[in-house]
Amino acid sequence: MISISASLMCCNPLILGEEIYQLQEAGCDGFHIDIMDGNFVQNFAMSIRDLRFIRKASYLPIDVHLMIRDPSRYIASLAATGIDRIFIHPETCDDCAAVLQQVRQFGIKAGIVLSPYVKFDILTNQVLSLIDTVLVMAVSPGFAGQSFIPETVGRVSMLSRILDNRQIYIEVDGAVSTRTIPILHDEGARKFVAGTSGLFKENISYYQAIKDLKNSIASQNVG
Repeated sequence: MISISASLMCCNPLILGEEIYQLQEAGCDGFHIDIMDGNFVQNFAMSIRDLRFIRKASYLPIDVHLMIRDPSRYIASLAATGIDRIFIHPETCDDCAAVLQQVRQFGIKAGIVLSPYVKFDILTNQVLSLIDTVLVMAVSPGFAGQSFIPETVGRVSMLSRILDNRQIYIEVDGAVSTRTIPILHDEGARKFVAGTSGLFKENISYYQAIKDLKNSIASQNVG
């Protein structure tokens, strides 16, 4: 079984509440929210104010992916919105473990993000003891609609070996589709963030898109 989180950055912002309702009814397992500061990445997306309204509109788990410099400044404000998990990029803070510990102190789950250029040596025993999920970027962070980086498959495979016997999920964000999910699942990924490649597409309902994504594992096994 796999988990599909919908990337709300890819929704129609003019009808966000309606989009959230439709995605819930269609069977998505949670929501993935990107917060960007225009500094760490050259883009802006969503805010703490948005989170308060999204939390009220949804009963599903909400993950926040921080693409900002010095994330420790905002952990308390984010925690107050009632979200479920915060992902941070290790290259955005001086002491990654300290920020993860800060997240945990608010009773929120913590995760680490591995961009394509980040080495695995950031995953010290201390860091691994503080997280429940590693988010592997299959594209460069900051923009939707990018092509899948093939080396992601090998990175997920290596990460699976590093995390062997630990209760830590591998999640993939970027170019998630019925083509990439089976390959990544074979290497150990169990959670996926769905955006423009697999979920927010023209001429297909959210229900059918999510069904296709989840069934892509079974379809591969049958084939």
